[in-house]
Amino acid sequence: MSDVILRADGGEITVGRQIGSFVWGRWDVTLPSDVSLKDQPDTRMAEGFLYKPEDLPKGRFDLRGVRADSSQTMVAKKSGEIDYSLSTSDTEQVLDAAEKRIEGNLFFEKDITTDGLGIYEPGVDFHEDDLVDVMLWGKRLPDLPVTAIDIAAERGSAERWRVHVGGQPIADAAALRSSREKIFAQIAAERREAASKLGVVSRQAASAVKTADGAAKTAGKALSTAQGAVHDSEVANQAARSAIQTAKQADLKSEEGKQQAIAANTTANEAQQTSIEALQKASRANEQAAATNRELISKNAEWNKLQDRGLNELAAQQESMKRYIDLSRPSSVTVSTWDPVWAGPVHVSYPSNNHIQLYLKESAYVIGASILGIARVNALRGYSFSFTADMTAGQTYTPQVGGFEAFNQVSVTVHPIVNFAAILSEERRKRGLQ
Repeated sequence: MSDVILRADGGEITVGRQIGSFVWGRWDVTLPSDVSLKDQPDTRMAEGFLYKPEDLPKGRFDLRGVRADSSQTMVAKKSGEIDYSLSTSDTEQVLDAAEKRIEGNLFFEKDITTDGLGIYEPGVDFHEDDLVDVMLWGKRLPDLPVTAIDIAAERGSAERWRVHVGGQPIADAAALRSSREKIFAQIAAERREAASKLGVVSRQAASAVKTADGAAKTAGKALSTAQGAVHDSEVANQAARSAIQTAKQADLKSEEGKQQAIAANTTANEAQQTSIEALQKASRANEQAAATNRELISKNAEWNKLQDRGLNELAAQQESMKRYIDLSRPSSVTVSTWDPVWAGPVHVSYPSNNHIQLYLKESAYVIGASILGIARVNALRGYSFSFTADMTAGQTYTPQVGGFEAFNQVSVTVHPIVNFAAILSEERRKRGLQ
């Protein structure tokens, strides 16, 4: 039940007849992105189900059914098994709502003025497409949809509200809740998947940073080794120059002077060899430092790339969720003239007096819609006419009444069915993630 309770002093209630004896529809299962089936399904066919409620009248010709699609979103554990505690399914809600539709729709419709709103204010406490409760003759009618909110200005008084409640099957209020719960469940699943992907990227980035730190330390050691080798080379060169100077000053005429010159030359040669080896060591150390610096630059570039990818992935998820919620919002419209109008993605028009034409435009994102409608019909005795439909993109649906009857007014509510995967794919493609 709703927290908002309005009061009505009357209204119109219509009880519909039984419209079917069983439920059928699609059985959609959404698997995690990293899970694949061993046997790929045939894309030309779809999984379906057939459900026959108990305790319904059974006759020789009770073979009519209503369609109600069911969806399951599976979440996998790290081990690869299905996590049933986090997985979601709307099967129970869909079958319960379909069973009520089979039993017969109940309609209530009433314009509630400011006097019946009490302490509640439209646009603050409730909005169009919200579900409210209505007190009628001491009875509480739960979960009635608000289909229109208007301001009715009266002469000599302040602005007054006129809230139109009903105009849709009360049994289909469950469809509104199911649609919203499905949206929030899918958003939560996508957030968990995004968090998992970001966790992998963060671990890769941390590994890249650790490798870069190690490469920086290696480069520092190599540079230190090169500096020590250069210092050893300078010391050896100084010793060589000193030995050569000693050899020049030696007296070559005496035997002792000759021995000093030979010893000095030997020392100079050894010092020069040490200097050459030190320079070669410094050269190798410099080459190692250069290679390490190149690896460090590469690791930094890899880390920056991983970080940018993680941020872009998060931005794509957030923008996709925002677009999904915007496209999934229900739309309502009331038509009483010959001018065609749009109810969200559905075009509503009057091709003739006793026909209403609904067309769901082609779209890569809105792949279907659930239609709820109720109309006033002019006949020998006016009555209300209701209809429901599940449409796919590009489909046209045309409800009609008798040839000598005419539609006076029709209220249509559209619940779009949005392809979140297509939106996410486009957002990821915009950011170069595909």
